[in-house]
Amino acid sequence: MRYLTFNYVSATLLALTFFVLWFGCGGEKKDNKQDTVTKKDNKENTKKDTASKNTAVHTPVDTSQHQTHHIGNKDLADAFKLGNEGIDLANKGQYAAAMAKWEEFENKCEALEKDEKAVRELENEKSTRAKILCNYGAAAIKTNQNLEKAIKYLEKSTKVAPEYPTAYMLLGDIYSQLGDKTEAQKNYKKFIEIPKISEAEKDLAERKLSGSINNFVVETNEVESDQSVKEKKQRLEKYNKDAQGFIKNNEPKKALIALNMYEETCKEYEKSGYLQQKILAGVAKQRAENLMYFVNYSLKSGKNISELGKIIEKTIDIDPQNAEAWIKLGDLRAAQFDKSSALEAYSKAEKCKLTPEQKKYIDDKRKTL
Repeated sequence: MRYLTFNYVSATLLALTFFVLWFGCGGEKKDNKQDTVTKKDNKENTKKDTASKNTAVHTPVDTSQHQTHHIGNKDLADAFKLGNEGIDLANKGQYAAAMAKWEEFENKCEALEKDEKAVRELENEKSTRAKILCNYGAAAIKTNQNLEKAIKYLEKSTKVAPEYPTAYMLLGDIYSQLGDKTEAQKNYKKFIEIPKISEAEKDLAERKLSGSINNFVVETNEVESDQSVKEKKQRLEKYNKDAQGFIKNNEPKKALIALNMYEETCKEYEKSGYLQQKILAGVAKQRAENLMYFVNYSLKSGKNISELGKIIEKTIDIDPQNAEAWIKLGDLRAAQFDKSSALEAYSKAEKCKLTPEQKKYIDDKRKTL
């Protein structure tokens, strides 16, 4: 009997011990699981806080090519905030207010140049600073205001980020506007010497240097991504390829459609100074040739030359060395009984590169006037 009682008590104690151990482990497991969830939440919150801090200051210009760095200095962060506000105002056409913001921006940056720690952060954002200074220059040219101050800011841009070329182009434009041809040419040459510029940019600067273009100002707050520019360039190339194929195969109706699509696309790109620089400046001669194909096909289809007068003048604006456009302008003036203007147009055509047929045509036209 005592043996049975002992066994019963032992079994009870054993069961009780097992229960306590099981309950204790379960509780610990639950707590561990809760701790893991809490740590995970904390980690996610930390990530969000970090992301929030890192996106506090955005690159105001050319975000596809410039990586924004985290700015720890509050005064410097406030300065770049002013830069962003200026760009927003410029996009709304409020240039005077935008320029005032950019002046505040640069004043703050110059004040911070005395702080060693801030200087290091300014160095990280040198491209953004240079672009904001260039925006000031572009706005000054557009409004013909504060040109002398714009020169000061653009020269500062060349010191802050010598590898950023736009400042030289804008300096050339300002000096050209002020009538200082020597300084204008000096800065266009500096722009051309920068190795990273595209062929289109180089062509634009060379044409400004030669004086064939003198009112072409690039507004840097219209920057698009490289991919976007590439796609738009390919679109224009496609229409040109189609047009050239139809011209070669003597399919005038199809050629007219393709030529019209090409020119309408060019007009669309003309609305952006940035696309003019990146795309249109490099295809000026091709565009002029296409316009003259359009004029000739239109004349063959029975259209009056007077109706095509604006297209002929547009061709000359795009490429003053297009001899055919000058000849057609002479024909137009002759049709309007404006003998002196016709002769002047034919004379300008002779200053271009002429074929023997064109020379004979001009000689024959002169005899009839």
